[in-house]
Amino acid sequence: MVIPLIEKIDKNGAFVLEKFIIRQILEIPAAEVFAIDCNWSDAELGTIPCAYRTPENMLHRANIGAGDHVLVAGASVGVGSAVVQLAKRRGAIVTAIVGKDKIEAASILGVDRIIARWTLCLLWSYCWASG
Repeated sequence: MVIPLIEKIDKNGAFVLEKFIIRQILEIPAAEVFAIDCNWSDAELGTIPCAYRTPENMLHRANIGAGDHVLVAGASVGVGSAVVQLAKRRGAIVTAIVGKDKIEAASILGVDRIIARWTLCLLWSYCWASG
């Protein structure tokens, strides 16, 4: 378990994390422990169970693989960016729906297509007005 922002370990062996204290014993089978060899900081690695668990479960349950199409709203930040990265890693084709100010961020993540959110709003308004 990676705990980001560890300031110290108190006299009882608990990690003091900012103003929170974690007093928990975690036992994991050796077969489920893997070395991580990357240049990410502990804080960055610590985001994986937070921001990546839900998208990983969604993509796994949907059986997303190479060539599948994935549409991601809010693809440039948070959980949306995690969906993009995990789907691309599986070889999926990713289309992102983002606001004007997030187009560059979505591009950096490697999305295949970008739909500007304001374009969808205009299309929806036209369709609604047309009946």
